[in-house]
Amino acid sequence: MASTDRDVLVALYNATEGANWQNSINWGTDADLSQWFGVTVNHQGRVVRLDLSFNNLRGHIPPELGNLAALQRLGLDNNVLSGPIPVELGRLALLEHLSLGGNELAGPIPRELGNLAALQRLDLEGNGLSGRIPPELGALSELQVLALHNNKLTGPIPSELGHLSALKRLYLSNNQLSGRIPPELGALSELRVLALDNNKLTGKIPEELGKLTALKELFLNHNQLSGRIPEELGKLTALQELVLFSNQLSGRAPNVLCSVNAWYLVLLDMCPINRNIPKELGALNKLETLDIHSNQLSGLWHALGQDETGSMAAGPGTLPVPLACLLDSLERIYRLSVAQNPWESPPDAIVVGGIPAVRAYFEAIYMGGTTAVTRPLKVVIVGKETVGKTSLRRSIKTGKPCMTRGGGEESTVHVDVEDHDLDGHPIRMFDCAGQVVYYGLLQLFLTPRAVYLLVWDAAKASEMEGLNLEDLAIAPWLRHLTFRVPDASVILVGNKCDRVVRTRRTAVAVDVEHESRQWLESWIEIARGHQPRGISLEDGVSLVSCAASGVGAVAPSFGRRSGWPCDKSTPGLFHRIIYDSTDDTRVVTMRLPESYRLALEMLEELASCSRSKTEQQTRGITRAILEEKWQAKVAEMNRAGTSVAAPDAAMAGAILIRKWEGGLVEYGSYVFLDVEWFATVLDPLFCHKRDSYGKIDLGGIRVMDVDSLDRLDEEHVLEPQLAEDLWGPVLAPHLLLALKSAGLTFPLSNDSNGGLVILLRMDTKPPPDYGIKLKEKDQANKFDLRLVVECSFRLGLPPGFVERLLARCCHLGLPYPFWRYGALIVGKGAEERMFSLSLEYSEARKILTVEVSGGHTEVFAWAALSKVLSVTIKMLLEFPGLPCRTTFFCPLHKTNGMKIRTKDARPGSCLVGESDFCKLCQDRSAAVGLVAVALQVVEFSDEKFFDEQLREQFAGKVALQGCASWPGSNSEVSGPAPVHISPSGQASAQTSSSSQAPAETSSSSQGSRTPWYQDVKTFVGAASLVCLAVFGVFHDEEDDDPRLWGVFLGLGMLLVGVEFGLIAREYKLLCFTPRAEAASAGNERRGETRV
Repeated sequence: MASTDRDVLVALYNATEGANWQNSINWGTDADLSQWFGVTVNHQGRVVRLDLSFNNLRGHIPPELGNLAALQRLGLDNNVLSGPIPVELGRLALLEHLSLGGNELAGPIPRELGNLAALQRLDLEGNGLSGRIPPELGALSELQVLALHNNKLTGPIPSELGHLSALKRLYLSNNQLSGRIPPELGALSELRVLALDNNKLTGKIPEELGKLTALKELFLNHNQLSGRIPEELGKLTALQELVLFSNQLSGRAPNVLCSVNAWYLVLLDMCPINRNIPKELGALNKLETLDIHSNQLSGLWHALGQDETGSMAAGPGTLPVPLACLLDSLERIYRLSVAQNPWESPPDAIVVGGIPAVRAYFEAIYMGGTTAVTRPLKVVIVGKETVGKTSLRRSIKTGKPCMTRGGGEESTVHVDVEDHDLDGHPIRMFDCAGQVVYYGLLQLFLTPRAVYLLVWDAAKASEMEGLNLEDLAIAPWLRHLTFRVPDASVILVGNKCDRVVRTRRTAVAVDVEHESRQWLESWIEIARGHQPRGISLEDGVSLVSCAASGVGAVAPSFGRRSGWPCDKSTPGLFHRIIYDSTDDTRVVTMRLPESYRLALEMLEELASCSRSKTEQQTRGITRAILEEKWQAKVAEMNRAGTSVAAPDAAMAGAILIRKWEGGLVEYGSYVFLDVEWFATVLDPLFCHKRDSYGKIDLGGIRVMDVDSLDRLDEEHVLEPQLAEDLWGPVLAPHLLLALKSAGLTFPLSNDSNGGLVILLRMDTKPPPDYGIKLKEKDQANKFDLRLVVECSFRLGLPPGFVERLLARCCHLGLPYPFWRYGALIVGKGAEERMFSLSLEYSEARKILTVEVSGGHTEVFAWAALSKVLSVTIKMLLEFPGLPCRTTFFCPLHKTNGMKIRTKDARPGSCLVGESDFCKLCQDRSAAVGLVAVALQVVEFSDEKFFDEQLREQFAGKVALQGCASWPGSNSEVSGPAPVHISPSGQASAQTSSSSQAPAETSSSSQGSRTPWYQDVKTFVGAASLVCLAVFGVFHDEEDDDPRLWGVFLGLGMLLVGVEFGLIAREYKLLCFTPRAEAASAGNERRGETRV
């Protein structure tokens, strides 16, 4: 029978391009099947497990797999398999686990899978499966996990799924399922997770779901559900996560909120009438995460100055008790997401500052009342260079055609900021440079609640045989905006329409809008299951021209004025900037305490003065001096008889508002008042050029230290002395700190001049000898643990992301070599030679690979990996629309990946969920315990990482178990090492031939990397050489007693033997496994052989 199974495996090898597998050890050879990679056989030689996950299988699944009659587990997930799922798999009567997720399979789910009576887990997620969910799946009485999410399934949810009495997890998210939620699902008494989000489900939430007393996670968001939230959900006492946003639910659900024991709650679109946060949220003492973003919430509290009964607060400056309790509860929440709401009290800018800023805002209101303040609308102009963005900005400003070259205006360098008034509506225009070199820095100016004008060349588009959105720079900017501001409103603006034949203008506009929408939808679809929230591409295209030749044309009217004559669209661009598609105004009106308004005026006065050449020193100011100036102004106003209430928090609130508007930049304790100057002053670092004489042109700035300037140009290293020449001795230290905080530079270790590396200037390709240096580092330190993580960015990365990530990680040790997309970092100081860290981003694969090597009994490699992942998580928070799938590969079973938590990961929490742990590790509890203490989220600042908790817990595990290692994970061993992890942390390799030696456990302390036997080996080797040398001398002397030199010969040979034994121990050439341990390992392996 074994030969039959061999034929089946050969058929699989041939059908899936086995020669290109990541690991194909012994496949296609005459070796016993138990020696084939990923194959497990029973005592009869029949294949019982086949795990080829993450192994680069390509092609189709052969129907011959249905002949593996003894198969119990089949894992082909996370490969590149395509085609249909063979119906023959329905013949595998003993199959318990079927994992085909993360491939490109298509077609329907075979109804024959309903014949797999022993099936406990069915995982088909992340494919392109279509059609309906077969009702036959309801017959799988042993099924515990059904994962069909991230496909293209349609039709209703079969009511037969309510018969799955053993089901614990049901994942149907991210499909196109329609109809109502079957009430029969309420019969699934064992259900822990119910995920039906991101479908087209309609109707009410069934009351029967309140019977799911074991339910811990309920996801119903992004559907079309309507009605009230049923009170029966309040009976779900085990519920920990409740997510209901993006539906059409109405009313309030105070009883539900007070009854559930949730720590993760997302409730959006609940209260279309009452737009305040329900005060009942204050009763959820265990709540850790509250996400109420993208709702219609405008207020955190009831009418200002009143509690809900209409009575005033207890006294001036005193918060109503319910409001104070609500703020206390919200402040305890670890992750609070309230963005993308039309906040008025408090305004958006205060909300993003956190609950302390909100509390200060309300305290100021209850002390001095509020006033309405109209703030400028942020308008960001983006697009390719030479499309006329600056001309467009000047035309909007002057109300007439104003070309850049004809008007004498210079093209934009980095970003230009200009205030303007459109018919009484204040706007602040940000004109972003189109050169690719600036893209990484422009991320700083892409913020929410702004209008984005995406400008493209209409003349160029009209000449294309087929529209190329990449060449027009429409596609790149749609990508950048989706990553950074996924809820942004984008208006397509076609400039230079005067060069388009009149009869072609409408067709060009329609084509560009259609192609842009199609491209955006298909691009986001690539990230199946990780879709970012899509940007709002507004209807219609504005066709404009900034050329004076268009004067005399009919211009669309706007308020009391017309657009400039060459605005060819209706409604005109002026109107579209100020009003959205529903004709609601975009202009921001804030309800602010009077002290906040006064502090804002002071900041704007200082910023205005900073633009004067005579006042350049005021372009930046410390927070302390700024507070002193503010308190002096308050004192002056009080002396003049104008009392200023609640001045203490006013300046902090004003700074938050200006930052939110993009009017200033703050790093550390320093505030740069003029954001345009801040952007322009950095320009010489990133795009300076040499003139025809070979001299570097810095835009007229004279530099005394020519050597440091040459080093910036050739080595991409900025020295502090050059910074002083560029920016002056006062501002230079603060600008250098800002660059470091922004992740744009990192200090070059052991540099006598204190140089800072600017990664954005470097080459994207690694040095030719990078691979050799990496191998040499690991071999020199004899590392025996290799940790690998892959971060897959299926939609690519925004400019500057990798560089900022690397700059922050380079503080972990000594980086060398390094380049724009990667670095090799080794430990320094107390961690010298304790670990090596490799980071490398592949543009072709869109994958960031992190490899850390170290000692398997020590904390250093784990701590380094935890720090890199913590930085990555923080970076992802800055790009909410960036999809990322992060996988940690088991150190033993190299191709078995574990999902890393990149969302809702709080400091100290484990980065790998227990349910995502490696399925091949036999003692899961011991291995999960190790990961829980060794791979955690750690907090960090610009200067250091705070990983004390991780180190203490790891040391505690060492003290408790005598070892906290993942044994057998020697990086020098090719292929996965078949190891059993025991609770004590010891391991013994288990192969059918018993020839594999167990991993050696080092007895050295964390302060030393040299095991005792290496020191003894050195001493013994030296002693043996001395004995043999003495023997040689006595042997040459004929008069000496032979017995004397014979003693030295014998002693020397004895020492040589001891040295050989120590060498064998070092390189694991001998097996030192105690007999009892070997017998125990043999007993554990009785019945089947595992590879």
